Amino acid sequence: MSFRVVCGPTGSGKTRLIGALAAAGSQVLDLESIAAHRGSLLGGWPDRPQPSQKAFETCLWDAMRRLDPARPIYVEAESRKIGDLRVPEALIHRMRAADCVRVDTPDAARVALLMREYAHFFAEPAVLIDKLKALTALHGHARIDAWVQDAEAGRWEALVATLLEAHYDPAYAKSAAGHFPGLANAVRVALPDTSDAALGQAAAALANPDRILTRPETADRPRVSSAPTANLINEEIQPLRLQMTATTTRLSDKNATPQSTPRFPSSPTLLPEGEGSRRPLEEGSGRHPEEGSRRHPSPSGRGTEGEGR
Repeated sequence: MSFRVVCGPTGSGKTRLIGALAAAGSQVLDLESIAAHRGSLLGGWPDRPQPSQKAFETCLWDAMRRLDPARPIYVEAESRKIGDLRVPEALIHRMRAADCVRVDTPDAARVALLMREYAHFFAEPAVLIDKLKALTALHGHARIDAWVQDAEAGRWEALVATLLEAHYDPAYAKSAAGHFPGLANAVRVALPDTSDAALGQAAAALANPDRILTRPETADRPRVSSAPTANLINEEIQPLRLQMTATTTRLSDKNATPQSTPRFPSSPTLLPEGEGSRRPLEEGSGRHPEEGSRRHPSPSGRGTEGEGR
């Protein structure tokens, strides 16, 4: 299977780009949708609990077996755990060895996106404050007290901006390059904002192979295999299934009922990373120049390897 890992700092719109890619006809593996979690301390979905580990792996297996191994599969950069669920080690290894797409979004647009996506915490500041206090050992009492004061006073925009600057962005910078070496040669998606229009344009360009300038084949980055689908399934998906089965047999939850596979959601300038950057995509033309990070403002030490959103 040929994965393309979508990377980028918290609030850059990675998860929304995955949805836009699916709508544009690309293959995606939406791990956060299957796990019902955005991947960090504040990443829990307010209206949907996480499945059991066994149900998560069942849905993951079902989603993967439906994919065409001969086509690229876009997946968001994740850490080994998404909330309370563990991503199978074999999948993590494949993701970390994959090519990357890096999403860059202006700070103001990132703050605006996170303000929308974490609005449920603003209605219950006490819940948010408890989660912020869990970071005291990492940031110290003085900084946490300042964040708590912002939360109590309802200074949400200032709090989100500070969390990005002091917590998420440093964590992403520290972990991303080490866990995803493909970032060194990543295709860069420069989003002006996280609107449907901007995401749709970026997704359409990524989904159209004619608009992506293929990097030269090198010894350490060979061309994607064109082996028959059946062989790829036998060599790559089946071993993953065996590992997942072995993991679930060790779980104490024997009453978990597999859930139906979640449906993937149904919208810049694209530049290649590095010195040989391509020109920006020209509006109205078919030409295109070619991003865990930490994921959203979920101030937590979990999910540092690939933040969601």
